[in-house]
Amino acid sequence: MDFELKIIEFLQSGRNAFFDLFFQTISNMGSVFGFVFLLLVFFRINKRYAFVFCSTYLSITLFVNLVLKNVFERLRPYVVSDTIMNIGSGGTGYSFPSGHAVSACVLAMFAVYLFLILSRKKSTKAISVIIGILFISLVCLSRMYLGKHFLTDVIAGVIIAGLFSIMALIYFHKRFVKRKIIIVKKKG
Repeated sequence: MDFELKIIEFLQSGRNAFFDLFFQTISNMGSVFGFVFLLLVFFRINKRYAFVFCSTYLSITLFVNLVLKNVFERLRPYVVSDTIMNIGSGGTGYSFPSGHAVSACVLAMFAVYLFLILSRKKSTKAISVIIGILFISLVCLSRMYLGKHFLTDVIAGVIIAGLFSIMALIYFHKRFVKRKIIIVKKKG
């Protein structure tokens, strides 16, 4: 855990007002704000897809926040060390795994999947994957910069969300897209 504290100390050593605002904004985008935005987008595109997204998102985030955090009871970095600052609001309760990392991963995976099935251009598909990875990485980095999570918290959150999202997307694809229950209009 000492090396994880060193990572956060390093990130916070370059602290300034711009980074504080930037990482708080990124962190918020990887949570409820991102969920509501994508839910509205998905609902407009396809109600079944929106339902699968919503149920996956809510079940994973509730499982992490209500079950896993209380099982592991890991204290947050700013509580463990007086060298770590708690930047911004939020970040109460336990630390492991990171709910924001879970949220960001589910958001990115569902958005990328939608681009993969709707786009014909390989470049658009590649760009969507790159943006998804960048988004997840920035949210995870923001949680450490803000002093809310350790590296292992965010890694565990991404792994948990990744596994559950893949299962949900495979189910959705086999059940609705492949069976042509949902007609996905391909756009250039």
